[in-house]
Amino acid sequence: MEKRRHKYNQERKEAYKQKPFIKPPRISFWDNIFYWSWYSTKHGLPHRTFATVTVMQYVYVVLFTAVILNCLDSQTAWHLYILHKSKGILGYILVPFVILILVNGRIYKESRYERLKAEFDRMENSEKKRRRTIFWIFTGITLLAGYAAYRLFCRFNMQFLLP
Repeated sequence: MEKRRHKYNQERKEAYKQKPFIKPPRISFWDNIFYWSWYSTKHGLPHRTFATVTVMQYVYVVLFTAVILNCLDSQTAWHLYILHKSKGILGYILVPFVILILVNGRIYKESRYERLKAEFDRMENSEKKRRRTIFWIFTGITLLAGYAAYRLFCRFNMQFLLP
């Protein structure tokens, strides 16, 4: 009887022992975008997907700039227009694009893709599907944000962008 009780207690202790917590892979939002951009490209330019990430990030920079310009009152907007009439602000808006392309070109390389591929291979299918859905939803939202930025700049008849 004592042996059974001892065995039962051992089994109970084993059942209550904490099992090692398996950490989910640490994949950032932009890593997810990079991975699915690379993975989705069929016979395209997978080595240039860092540019896709850059364009997506740049759309939001341009949208932010367009919203700020549209929030200015008419007197400030007119002063800004007169100040930059000879050269426009297109050059200033392109600076973040150049910075983003240089930074993302150094971050998102094939080695990064291989590391992400290994992490995605270890994931369950439901988690992969969820992350892929996030990628497609974000891509759609980015297209809408790009269109919104374009429309906001059209409100000024592109007078701020071009000289």
